[in-house]
Amino acid sequence: MKLSAQRKVRSDLPADATHQALQAGKLKVRSCFSFFKSKISPLLPADATHQALQAGTSPLSLQKGFTQAPKLGAGFTLIELLVVIGILGILAAALVATIDPFEQLEKARDARVENTLVEYQTSNIRYYTNHGSFPFGGTDAGGGICPTAAGITGVPIYPTLSDCVDLIVEEGELKRAFTTATDSLSSIYLNYDTVNQDITICYQPTSKSKQRNENTTFLSDGGAGIDCKSTGGATNCYWCTR
Repeated sequence: MKLSAQRKVRSDLPADATHQALQAGKLKVRSCFSFFKSKISPLLPADATHQALQAGTSPLSLQKGFTQAPKLGAGFTLIELLVVIGILGILAAALVATIDPFEQLEKARDARVENTLVEYQTSNIRYYTNHGSFPFGGTDAGGGICPTAAGITGVPIYPTLSDCVDLIVEEGELKRAFTTATDSLSSIYLNYDTVNQDITICYQPTSKSKQRNENTTFLSDGGAGIDCKSTGGATNCYWCTR
């Protein structure tokens, strides 16, 4: 492209004029470069200026005050992080106050004990249907061999009545795994009326909601409770079923 430009100039101008025009252009380029070098070189060491020119880097970028600060990545400041942590703490505290996880645990425990109680009561009813007596009714009445022929008043099923539970398991009215629920069985109290051959089974709830239940108004022996929380009092009473 340069040769074509030269040929065009030479075809339009005499040889001397063409040579003079090219020389004048070179002088202008050299003068601009010399001016630039004369202005920048005093500001930098000779080696730095030479290296910058050789590398194709502007010497201005090496001067103090012209250096470009590195860009920092986007992120949270310490204050922003503390604010977020504070908000999360407030939300967590409000959630705990609303849900009350301890109450939820107590409600789950009460539900587990109550299910065990109902299962035990149902198995005794089936046993009575087949034998005409409860397993703790005495052998003379068709019941099993349990040390309870004289009646039962507020006795925990485990460990006092473990033999009676085993007897019901052997009859197939309960699964063998039922005997391992000792935590629930020790919280369940049995009452047996030998005259009427009637049983009442009770347990004491630990959750606030179950203590306020309208059926939680008894003592462990099935008698009427006094000053129960379910009636506005301050006493933890028992939940019973017959």
